[in-house]
Amino acid sequence: MLILVVDDQEGMRRLVRMIVEGVGYAVETCSSAESALEYLRGNSAAIHLVISDYDMGGMTGMDFLREIRNDPRFGGIRFILMTGGYNVGEEEALQQGVDGFLEKPFNPQALLEMISRFTR
Repeated sequence: MLILVVDDQEGMRRLVRMIVEGVGYAVETCSSAESALEYLRGNSAAIHLVISDYDMGGMTGMDFLREIRNDPRFGGIRFILMTGGYNVGEEEALQQGVDGFLEKPFNPQALLEMISRFTR
């Protein structure tokens, strides 16, 4: 199983990678939604789950989600949105098609539990 982590903060990408790889998942990372879309267009069959920040400058996590949901090549990809909480609320995010919602800072166990729901 391959998980794509998208965040403009290098430290957050490293942290999520460490947590997720620590339980055996493979991880790729991108520093922007734009670069993640480019990556997905070439590797969509390999990605099962995206974990994306909301506020990355340029395209937001919600913009990125809309691009994924509007492209039939990405139909099976699950999407977890991470946010500082002030950008978008959980209810709004879920209505827009997010599969999971995490407010930063988050407990690593909460992240792993959410991932396990989407990777069974």
